[in-house]
Amino acid sequence: VTIYIFRRFLLMVPPLIGITRLLFAVMRLAPGDPAALAAGAMGDSGSGALQTDSNVQDAVTKFRQRYKLDEPLLVQYGFWLKSVLQLDFGNEFFRPNVAVRDELWQRLKVTVPLSLISVLLSYLIALPLGIFSAVKRGTVQDNIATSIVFLLFSLPTFWAGLMLILLFGATGLDWLPVLGLHDKDAETFTRWEYFKDLVLHTILPITCLTYGSFAYLSRQMRVGMLDGVRRHFIRT
Repeated sequence: VTIYIFRRFLLMVPPLIGITRLLFAVMRLAPGDPAALAAGAMGDSGSGALQTDSNVQDAVTKFRQRYKLDEPLLVQYGFWLKSVLQLDFGNEFFRPNVAVRDELWQRLKVTVPLSLISVLLSYLIALPLGIFSAVKRGTVQDNIATSIVFLLFSLPTFWAGLMLILLFGATGLDWLPVLGLHDKDAETFTRWEYFKDLVLHTILPITCLTYGSFAYLSRQMRVGMLDGVRRHFIRT
């Protein structure tokens, strides 16, 4: 198993390098100069005094030298790849003191738990629903379940999220919060109130992440069940 996983990992490396090289080249060929943009941002967010042309040019030159933008494209890619492997994604253009890695971590701390909960719920819903549809194949219950599942699967997530906000948010029924993970007064809550507030804030995001997945998985489960029950040894 270890050798198989290692081989699969090695097979992933060439396509990954090819895709990143292609995307890197496309980004570098796009209009605009990152160095000039960064120099302009530094001029706007500095002390308020306008930079002279020489100062701007010096800033552009230093930025290019720092990030190897004055080197050939292959050297730039190697520098970028080395930085990525070291988890060094640099700082933001318009907020030079803010590291991109820190911003990613702040968002991953929310995205990863929500995604894991969504995957768990998808399987908890999809497996029984798929088995039910297979057992009730051709009945009214199966037709209703199939119609609902295909309807959910066809709904774009961004549209469904907006509809849920309008329906359950302050503009609609006002049952659920639609911003953030906690209420502004969450620091004063007891543990139970804090947990309840967190659950209420995550209902809508988890719903949007889950409905499309369990719709697809339930169809897969139904097909697998029907294929299994038709086998001769199962009938026997």
